[in-house]
Amino acid sequence: MIRYPVTRQELEDAVDAVSSDWRDRAAARTQRLVALQRWTDEFQDDEERVTWSEVKKVFRDLQHEKCAYCERRLDSDPDLPTLGSQEHDLEHFRPKSKTIPWKKRALFPEQHVDFRKGMGRKQGYFWLAFELWNWCTSCKRCNSQLKGNRFPLSKSGTSGSPTDSVPDLQETERPLLVYPLGELDRDPEQLLEFHGLTVRPRAPAGGDRHRGRAVIAFFLLNAGGLVQSRAVWLTLTWNHLVKDLDGDSAGREKVDSWLASTKVPHAAAVRAFIRLGRGDRARAEAVMVEVGRIMEGFE
Repeated sequence: MIRYPVTRQELEDAVDAVSSDWRDRAAARTQRLVALQRWTDEFQDDEERVTWSEVKKVFRDLQHEKCAYCERRLDSDPDLPTLGSQEHDLEHFRPKSKTIPWKKRALFPEQHVDFRKGMGRKQGYFWLAFELWNWCTSCKRCNSQLKGNRFPLSKSGTSGSPTDSVPDLQETERPLLVYPLGELDRDPEQLLEFHGLTVRPRAPAGGDRHRGRAVIAFFLLNAGGLVQSRAVWLTLTWNHLVKDLDGDSAGREKVDSWLASTKVPHAAAVRAFIRLGRGDRARAEAVMVEVGRIMEGFE
């Protein structure tokens, strides 16, 4: 995971560029949901008829066609423009309707994480259904299969109240998941770090370590498919990094651009590998031995 820098004003401007009246309709829709104190997909009149699909592209562009959680590249074939929209969701970070418990999974049982048990909010976060700071683009794997209506809180957190703002909720709820857009939450790279192909919590102890472990376990960030995808991108990175380390200016220019880019798939892993290679070439070469073994599976 990485942070995608954007301000509230920039986000609103991007939405307005797509639909000049979308935010007004969203505000009217939100007022009705607050009055009902629940989520409903029924519209009272045309003035409040609004959908997130209208502005889906704004978030997909902001995240450079990548999943907010696993950083996989989403299908964005220009000849098949509907393909990408079918492969990903504009997902609600805090679910708009009833939240359900996060149960421990059999996969990676050693990554045990304590979290607040129970159903969470029976009515969900209905007042955030059309809140821009509650959305991000997610692949079907991370959203439909893993996250769904789950939103685990730390044991020290308390459920927020209806109409609480997102910044207030971040403070009171202490969610275990990380919101990667803007600066509402911690930078994911402050909580997670890569050792070659594997992601681990960055902090040695305390709440940050616990949260890092939770994100890894929740989204199964060390599952085989993601490791294979990272191996491809580390191979591409190594091709340029070797030139850089050997003094080639074009190689250094390319590596510098990838180090600063939010567009590269698996950017967090790529950045960590570049820093490793520039600091300890021998260790980077050892990582590439592991990458080579994984890449053999594609032959």
